[in-house]
Amino acid sequence: MKFVKAAVILCLALGKPAWAADHTPLRLIATSKWRMDYADDSCVLLRGYGEGDSKVLMSMEQFQPGDWFHLTLAGKPARTIDETREVRIRFGPGEDWQSVPHYRGYGKNRVPIAFILPAVRMAAPNAPERVSILNRWLVRPAMTPERENRVTEFHLDTGRGPKGLTLLELGPMGAPMAALHKCMDDLVTTWGLKPDEQKRLLRPATPKTNPGEWMKSTDYPTLAAWDGARAIINFRLMLDVSGNATSCHIQNAVGGPEFEKAVCDKVMKRASFEPALNMEGKPVPSYHVNTVRFDIPNRPDRR
Repeated sequence: MKFVKAAVILCLALGKPAWAADHTPLRLIATSKWRMDYADDSCVLLRGYGEGDSKVLMSMEQFQPGDWFHLTLAGKPARTIDETREVRIRFGPGEDWQSVPHYRGYGKNRVPIAFILPAVRMAAPNAPERVSILNRWLVRPAMTPERENRVTEFHLDTGRGPKGLTLLELGPMGAPMAALHKCMDDLVTTWGLKPDEQKRLLRPATPKTNPGEWMKSTDYPTLAAWDGARAIINFRLMLDVSGNATSCHIQNAVGGPEFEKAVCDKVMKRASFEPALNMEGKPVPSYHVNTVRFDIPNRPDRR
């Protein structure tokens, strides 16, 4: 009998100390303007870089307000990513290197795509912030508009020596990030919440149990596991004044509908929260967003 060991991972962002690159990177300039994609349940900044075989599409997607976004790179840099090697990124010139979890997939016409998982921000989390992430507390924004505007470069090091180094010339990021934040404020309004109140919570909605235990390996859709299918599911829970989840929404999905159903069905049953508190200490409706990654350990890379 064939036995498939499946893993279901609720993603959690952590940074690590990193060393400086010693080689000249592949430097790519922008070939398009920043484009804002107002998706149904997210906001996405998109921009193209390079030409010919060196084309890269950079995507920065937000599922909730704040500094954090999901980063994907489609094109040449993703070809050098090996999931067994450390990958580091840096938003330059002033921010620090940060080691990031990552995942490689393929898009249309087998274009390689690097998914930097889970969310990252331009500023690498410092030690106290990494502890707060582990304890599941919301990390307060560290990126001011002035600091965002000082970011003009993106560096990628896939751990492959000189051929794994790429630099994208972003230009000042103040205006693009302001557009992204405005889009998210508008989106939160469509959820029936007040963006300003959600930004100034005395306490965000806080999980009573470890989010990593909301999904189990036995929740992997059976046929998908046998086929070796993988998935990344971004979801949002709407929470009432008691902290109870009232609805589950799939914000983005890389994978089939069976994965989406598994996530919402199980998370709605297992997740519980202390309610969000406004600045007066009163419970208010809020939300919780997170990411589930379905993966088969030691799965061969299907090219």
